[in-house]
Amino acid sequence: MRIFVPDEKIGTEHITIDGGDAFHLIRSLRIRRGEEIVICDMRRREFICEAERITSDTVVARIKEIRDSENEPPYHAVAYIALSKGDRFELAIQKSVELGVAEIVPFESERTLVSAADAEKKQARRRKIAQEAAKQCGRAIIPTVRDPVLFPDVVSELKASSGLRFLCYEGDGVVPLPKLLVGQASPSVVAFAVGPEGGFSAREIDMAREAGIPLCGLGKRILRCETAPLYVLVALAYEFELMRRNLSCELL
Repeated sequence: MRIFVPDEKIGTEHITIDGGDAFHLIRSLRIRRGEEIVICDMRRREFICEAERITSDTVVARIKEIRDSENEPPYHAVAYIALSKGDRFELAIQKSVELGVAEIVPFESERTLVSAADAEKKQARRRKIAQEAAKQCGRAIIPTVRDPVLFPDVVSELKASSGLRFLCYEGDGVVPLPKLLVGQASPSVVAFAVGPEGGFSAREIDMAREAGIPLCGLGKRILRCETAPLYVLVALAYEFELMRRNLSCELL
């Protein structure tokens, strides 16, 4: 069982769980004294606890061990994802969280079929999806789902980013993703943008070029809008987590 709690619930020896998480533990999982719970403070620390006191609406857990989580990527991944209709965007959120994203920024572009104003209404549901995905896959943080922005905001933020940043594009004049990643020093921040179903407009691509944002190609096949961010996140995990972790083990 994995629970996320704010700092004010964490004491020196005990952690208090209440609200919806306590209800789930007590009513759905029927937790008993002595059962183990992994509690995260949303700052990449894990508290290995056991349930000690259980009331009708609260679980008090005793801290047995505190450790830094090994479940988070060594980089902070920010995915700017164009808004899409139906459940595509929700799928992109869920799977992006599983693949290590730290922030998701929905945005409206010229070819999106959903406006930023309409998207605001679904933010609570999207954040809930991110939270549940983080619990399910063992994350040590709950990735942020920010309020929707407009494409010029995306360009401004990518331009200002101090880490590795790029915009995914299927046209000419792109740098292939492997070339962008291989040989790169492990970045502290990776920020990237993927477009809507119809792709970025020529005007938007010109804006990105003028801002000095690299255009990145994702191979010969055209990926759906919900697939592209997952493709990028898998590539990041392979290059900066799996390959380098295996290399470190071999050196030892």
